[in-house]
Formats: sequence, C-alpha cells, structure tokens
Amino acid sequence: MRSNIEVGYPELTMQGSAQYMDILSLALSQALAKQKTPQEALDWAASEWNKITDSLGRDIQKQYYRSLIQSWKDNGYWFD
Repeated sequence: MRSNIEVGYPELTMQGSAQYMDILSLALSQALAKQKTPQEALDWAASEWNKITDSLGRDIQKQYYRSLIQSWKDNGYWFD
C-alpha cells in the first residue's frame, strides 16, 4: 500500500471534485500543447480552483477535505 501511495494518490471524492479535476486536466493539456507555459497553466488552474472553492463555500470545502484526509488515514491511504 505504502509504495502505491508514494507514486499516486486516492481519488478525490468530495463536493466539486469533478470540477477541480476538469480544470487540472485542461491546464495540463494546455501546457503539454504549449498553449501556456507550465507556470501559466498552473496559475490559471489555481485561480479557477479558487473560484470553484469560493462558489461551493471555502469553509465547507476545508471541512470536507479534512474529513477526507481523516478517512484516508483511517483506512491506511495517508501517511504522515
């Protein structure tokens, strides 16, 4: 399990996860296609993720994420 986690991560399963992953996928595609520099793509993705987070409620998202991390720890998917 630990060796798998070192090169991957559990799927993000929280409110807005599909939106976050769509933005990340688009940003990576733009960088790979040289439509944006890697830094521009990451900056754009971060800006879009902040918009998603704000639209869903930043405090609620933080609570969801903390709960998600705790469930990963409880199930052996997260190592400190």
